[in-house]
Amino acid sequence: MSSRERLRASDADRERAVAFLHDAATEGRLSADELDERVARAFSATTYGELDTLVEDLPVPVHMSAPASTRPARAGWWPRLGALLIDGLLVSLVAGLLAAALHGNLGGGLALLVSAGYFTILEGGPGGAGAGKRALGLRVVDKRTGAPIGYPRAFVRWLTRLISAMAFFIGYLWMLGDSERQCWHDKFAGDVVVYADGRRELEPRRRLV
Repeated sequence: MSSRERLRASDADRERAVAFLHDAATEGRLSADELDERVARAFSATTYGELDTLVEDLPVPVHMSAPASTRPARAGWWPRLGALLIDGLLVSLVAGLLAAALHGNLGGGLALLVSAGYFTILEGGPGGAGAGKRALGLRVVDKRTGAPIGYPRAFVRWLTRLISAMAFFIGYLWMLGDSERQCWHDKFAGDVVVYADGRRELEPRRRLV
């Protein structure tokens, strides 16, 4: 092991490595699963040597990567609305079929149960997306690491959708003026919705006032 490989990596080094991995995924050099696995390892790396192993099969080493001035592109209003409509129709269909099969008048309780299971399992899993988001090429990821948010946070995300829907869906509309394009339930769960193909965008400029 060289002397450089033993040197301790900083938070900035880890951020540069993650930005480089996302760029590689955008270029088609890494699959979504490989990206998730390497990003998780990058954030837990303590030395340059550990970071180097994550990018040694890619064209440019970590220390030559571009400054971390970009971020995974946040999904816009219309793709997210389309995904929500698809997921809503699918949940309603499944709940209706189950109600018919059970020969019971379970009302909205069954629909809520199906919805909770659907969004918690699919958005909290490795893919970070239900059928609607998959169809529109979107996924839910951790805002800081870009990794899957996990099932507990996915449940929190589903539960706080109810808050987002209050008062004329103001919690959903909030993303239209938010620099991270987060709805209220995204903020509660600490996630962002991004494009699954790994595309990136410039970081928004911070206001001085």
